Amino acid sequence: MKVLKGLKKYILWLMIFSSIISYFSLQIANYIRYAIDGILFHNTNQIPNYLNILLEMGTIKGLIIISIGIMIINLIIVIAQYIRERITTVFTLKISSNLKKILYAHILKLEYDSYQSYSKVEMLQRANEDARGVCQFL
Repeated sequence: MKVLKGLKKYILWLMIFSSIISYFSLQIANYIRYAIDGILFHNTNQIPNYLNILLEMGTIKGLIIISIGIMIINLIIVIAQYIRERITTVFTLKISSNLKKILYAHILKLEYDSYQSYSKVEMLQRANEDARGVCQFL
């Protein structure tokens, strides 16, 4: 499809950053579960070994360390979301540009009767609206 020409790398980066965000969002839930199970209920069967070592230091230290881990994960998520939003903006602008070029080229190839029935401004406005609609869909 001509609209997506040259945009494969942006699609790949969007998928990578979306995966990173999803993975780390799930990790936050896991760390909260580890904190509740390990520190409050002293159930260390399902907790990874590296966290067991940290939790043996004491309840307060364990909670602080897990809290710091959650804050670091949140920071990673925020950074990944920012980068994904920038890539999405570039992706959308490039799709819009490609689509407008195709639509404008099509308008130039229309027969003379089509030019008489619609004003040029109306045709360009429709092309812009169509491009915007496709960009929002993608």
